[in-house]
Amino acid sequence: MFSKLKKKFSVSRSAVLAVAITAVFLLGLELFWGLSFAENDDTGMGKTAQAGGIWMYASNVIARGLYLLYRVFPAVPWFTVYNVAVVFISVCVILWFFLDKKDGLHLADLPVVGVILVMVAPMVLSITFTTNSLLCGAAATMMLLRGKDGKRRYLVLSLLLLLVSAMVRPSTFVAVLPFYGLTALYLYYRKADWKKLAAVVLVVAAIFLLNGVIEPAYRKSATVVEGKSTEIGRYLSNYMDYPSCTYKENPDLYQSVGWDEALYTMVHSWFFMDERVTVDALQTLINTPLAAGPSTVSGGSDARGFGDFLISAIESLLENRTIFSALLLDALLALLALLTLRKRKAGVMDYLFWLAVIGLMGAELFYLLLKGRLVERALLCAALPALFLLLAMTDGEEKHSVRLAVGAVVCVGLVVFMWNTMFNAAVRHDRVLSNRSAEAVEVYCTEHADALFIYDNALVDDYRLKPAEVLPPVTNQLFWGGTGYQSVGFYKIISQFGYDEFYAQNFFDDNVYLLSRENDLANSNFWKYMLTLDSSATFEVEAQLSGVYVYAFHRSAQ
Repeated sequence: MFSKLKKKFSVSRSAVLAVAITAVFLLGLELFWGLSFAENDDTGMGKTAQAGGIWMYASNVIARGLYLLYRVFPAVPWFTVYNVAVVFISVCVILWFFLDKKDGLHLADLPVVGVILVMVAPMVLSITFTTNSLLCGAAATMMLLRGKDGKRRYLVLSLLLLLVSAMVRPSTFVAVLPFYGLTALYLYYRKADWKKLAAVVLVVAAIFLLNGVIEPAYRKSATVVEGKSTEIGRYLSNYMDYPSCTYKENPDLYQSVGWDEALYTMVHSWFFMDERVTVDALQTLINTPLAAGPSTVSGGSDARGFGDFLISAIESLLENRTIFSALLLDALLALLALLTLRKRKAGVMDYLFWLAVIGLMGAELFYLLLKGRLVERALLCAALPALFLLLAMTDGEEKHSVRLAVGAVVCVGLVVFMWNTMFNAAVRHDRVLSNRSAEAVEVYCTEHADALFIYDNALVDDYRLKPAEVLPPVTNQLFWGGTGYQSVGFYKIISQFGYDEFYAQNFFDDNVYLLSRENDLANSNFWKYMLTLDSSATFEVEAQLSGVYVYAFHRSAQ
């Protein structure tokens, strides 16, 4: 009996090796580079979960779970633990796929492992929930392929990883799903294994139900705090993240919702503390087409024909290294897939499968381009699942030249990605300075608990995985905008100081201060905006903290 249980639950040598490699890999990156979050969105999500607020871009099942853990063990940085755990498990699963061979390990597998670690390194050095979802989705696809020998546990693990990928970030899951769905169809259609294919379909349908019905319903029910609506965050996100008419293009539109140029400028610095920034105003701006500018509507000189548009698009394509490298990867992926298929006795299904994968990659890239959201991470949205899939599908090659060629292609493509963002030494140096400033600000705010501190968009650049251990959670700091504006956490903080709402005129109150890196506030856009509220107002520097200035404001009567 014991021997049967031992055999059933025994851990393979390849699984132990995958865990060991991943642990050493993460530890080495932490020691030599220092892990951090990639975006202020991530640190903001951590603070939101700690305050019991609502997540806009990820599943609130996770948010509520983290909130409960923070309440029981407040000293543990649970948001960091959760993110690192997703990275660790995903990388382990991906490496396990390539190391777990029936005929043992081969030296030829080590370059492939090296390629995978090079691909993953930028995403681990600068952790963000977008790439975590991608990694988890890639691991889910690997486990799906791992189960081609008929073992049900691989399918179960694959579906669990797919669910986690969807909860980490639903919009990224949508980018992963086509590759995962194609792989399931390819595997189970060829075997006529309709039960497993049905299981995949049912789980995917359940995930869409969770993210498309249950999550929005929960957000809607949780957007009222003591009679105050917190739904403005969704409209702010849509307005800020996607293209819209500028003030110069259509001043009449902005004036119709009560915005002047000073407010428009400040809103685009993520400043939302103005009574004119309302759901109704944002809906009007969001729902107005880009073509609504006066010059394009009247057919003026700014109106362009299709030929001019095409030339401009080609010029932008050549100038944008991210788009160009993504298209290059798509082309090379097609070439390598063709070489692989020619080496093995491939059938029509194999060719159709890879044609669909390559087409999906290109379609996603152009969709992201048209949405105006093509950034460095978008390259990974389309390329990562497809490239991992190609590595997996060439895993059975007796000669490993194809996989090594894939690795070379991936490394070349990642040079652009790393050059632009993650491995830029100047950026990492700035992040170290930002983290030091954040600690200095936390100490100051903790020492002045009776004051309310509002910080600007320069100070959202806090990329620390773990806040300072010696300090309690800071509850007298607010960002002047972002998706946390008028959220549950926002109202919790301002209510401590007797405010029902907080707008720009409240900066003139006693014990309210601005935290900013701006050392020439008199010439800043923010001060020009403040002068529209009181043309003879004044300000003074209350303190200076590691490159951060604490400003106090006074009305002319004072």
